[in-house]
Amino acid sequence: MKGVEASMTKQLKLSDEKVRKWVLSIKKLLSSQNGDIIGAVLLWKKNIEKEIDGAEDCYICYSVVHAVDNSLPKLSCKTCKNKFHVACIRKWFRSSHKSNCPLCQNYFF
Repeated sequence: MKGVEASMTKQLKLSDEKVRKWVLSIKKLLSSQNGDIIGAVLLWKKNIEKEIDGAEDCYICYSVVHAVDNSLPKLSCKTCKNKFHVACIRKWFRSSHKSNCPLCQNYFF
């Protein structure tokens, strides 16, 4: 079985880094979360729409729209001000056994 591949042409004015992060989130959805192609395309579309609206990426999953619950990053670190999806930051806390921001490492709440 061949691995998941995703790419994007340069039709939108997005940074290479943002495109790379979105491609990684699509690959993750398709390969590890048993997502389907239609779901991946719809997630990509939502990310582009939210990017145009000025929404920020989650710094854990690198996506604007959460792949499972379609939420936007709303929880922000009081120190570094970076935003995260509720589900992503909860998973981070569980897996790291800490209550620290994944970026600045200061206490989150």
